[in-house]
Amino acid sequence: MKKIVIAGAGNMGLSAARLLDPNRVEFLGFADNDPGKWTKEDGSYPEQDDAAGKPPVFSIQTAVDLAPDEFIISAIDKERSRAIAEQLKVCRFYGNIMSLHELYEDFDIRSRCTKELADRVSGAAGLPEIPGAAAELGVYKGDIAWQINYFLPEKQFYLFDTFEGFAESDIKIEKAYALSSAEVGEFSDTSVGEVLQRLPHPEKCHIRKGHFPETAAGLAHAEFAFVSIDPDLYEPALAGLEFFYPRLNEGGVLIVHDYNNTQYKGVRQAVKEYDQKLIAMGEKPLKLVPLGDLHGSCVIIK
Repeated sequence: MKKIVIAGAGNMGLSAARLLDPNRVEFLGFADNDPGKWTKEDGSYPEQDDAAGKPPVFSIQTAVDLAPDEFIISAIDKERSRAIAEQLKVCRFYGNIMSLHELYEDFDIRSRCTKELADRVSGAAGLPEIPGAAAELGVYKGDIAWQINYFLPEKQFYLFDTFEGFAESDIKIEKAYALSSAEVGEFSDTSVGEVLQRLPHPEKCHIRKGHFPETAAGLAHAEFAFVSIDPDLYEPALAGLEFFYPRLNEGGVLIVHDYNNTQYKGVRQAVKEYDQKLIAMGEKPLKLVPLGDLHGSCVIIK
């Protein structure tokens, strides 16, 4: 059985560990350059580490000394991935090194799922077309927006984003409940023009710039078939579920990004609270399917 260590004990490392097949590999633990994440000699974890129960975390050199067959570098940033690979060589690791960065550039579960679900909604999969518009809450630079617009060219497409990064009011909630370490203005390096310029069918797009749900004004009677919810934070994620799910036509789909992401724990909390709200109202619970992508997305089918 192949012995594996994952370099990087952050969210990507945790996500990669969940994808390992225990029938084929022995997962020895994580290697990380942050001493604050290392498992103590008594087997306990640092107080600031909220991932209690996960496999041990070692220094890079200690992990190399375990003589694993393979290191998986969890960083998806090209330069960081390259730097860790060089560090492993300096520590005299001569086994196989796999980089998630290289896989992430070419293979993406969420993107493939987006296409399959778009085919289902559009009728291309041989099923009846689901009426209603498409929407995305949390557009950033438009990577997923491009896919939605490309795979659903006939759908009116609403794009909701501040286009100025995280709002102060949402960050206050994140910090008050320790949901993430996000900061005001993160992801502000984008613009409406930049996004529209890259979309294949901009004539179908309706930009709703500003803070959600205020930007949904005038859409009280709108109907939707396909929605991507990707605002990263608790408050807008909950607001997105509360707005879009009741307006989602039967057979329509929601893709919720970061549902299983330890970096943005508020998203899972928002889904849980909304599900509980539905049940308390006597309605059916969400039909939710977690995805195996690195960011921990899930799909909800109406």
